[in-house]
This record gives sequence, structure tokens and C-alpha cells, in this order.
Amino acid sequence: MDSRGLLSRRRFLVGTVGAAALAASTSLVMSSPAGARSSDRFLVNASGARLRSGPGTGYRVLASLAKGTEVRYLASGGRANGYDWAKVQVVATGATGFIAFQLLSPIGSNQGAAVKVASGPLNVRTSPNGSIIRTVATGVRGRVTDQMPQEANGYVWVNVQFEDQAWTRGWVAKNFLTWL
Repeated sequence: MDSRGLLSRRRFLVGTVGAAALAASTSLVMSSPAGARSSDRFLVNASGARLRSGPGTGYRVLASLAKGTEVRYLASGGRANGYDWAKVQVVATGATGFIAFQLLSPIGSNQGAAVKVASGPLNVRTSPNGSIIRTVATGVRGRVTDQMPQEANGYVWVNVQFEDQAWTRGWVAKNFLTWL
């Protein structure tokens, strides 16, 4: 990609119309790191995604990442071998390396995803780490709502509407859910 294409994308993202379009889109899957920031977190969207020592397919494979692995975006790795590359840090292990950006999805893209309680009873809260509304048993299913995930006290919290008798809706730590 030439620098004019990259500059145009940046202008779009910075512009009011671009920002409004991004905010309105709940199913956005970024295909380029041009709009990513160093605080952004992503999920690997393909099984066996390769974490490499440099930005390109010719670099050594450091790890094979499972689908759903959470990474923190550190910087752009440029474009090579037909891919946009991102330097990332694996949240669980602290390992850093490069991955094709097309293999990453914003964490918020899980909106509407089906989940079930993997380890219950699970506390459902008014806000991330807030007051407990009620508990939900292991195996109860639900759907992630349109509220963006939030971090608090070492957990990533998601807002879920559960299919229990009360149709409980609230915040839970995603570590205790299984994604269906």
C-alpha cells in the first residue's frame, strides 16, 4: 500500500464522518492497523494463527495461537507478503511478536455471541466488579449485549443477557464463560 492510501485511511478515521461511522458499526472487523491504538485489545479469530518474530511470513514462528487468544496491539508492523502486520503482546503470557492483522478481531465484535456459564454459580453484577444482582448456575446460556467489554480488577467484563427464569442481565467476568 502506498503512503497516500494510508494517509487517506487515517484522514477518514480522524474525520467526524469516519468516527461516527465507526462508532455506529457494532460488527466492525478491522482489516488494517491504521486505526488501532496501543491500548486496543483484540481476539485472534482463527485457530493456529502464527505469532512471528518479524512482520512477514519469512520470519520465525514464535507461537501458534488458539482462536480467542487475547492480544494487546503495540504498533503497526507495516505491510508484507500481502498482509498488514501488527506487533502484539499476548495478554496471558506476555509474549510479543507480529501477527497478520486480518487474523484479529476487536473484542467488542463478540456482541450477540452465544455464551454459557462454564463455572458457576456465577455472580452477575450491576457493573464491572459492582454489586451482585444474582447468581447464575453452570450451563445457563445467554448472549453478549451491545455494551463494550470493560476491564476492572484484572478481569475483562462483558454484559450478558442470560436465559434463566428471570432473564437476568448484567456484567460477568468473561473468564467464567464458554463461547458457543
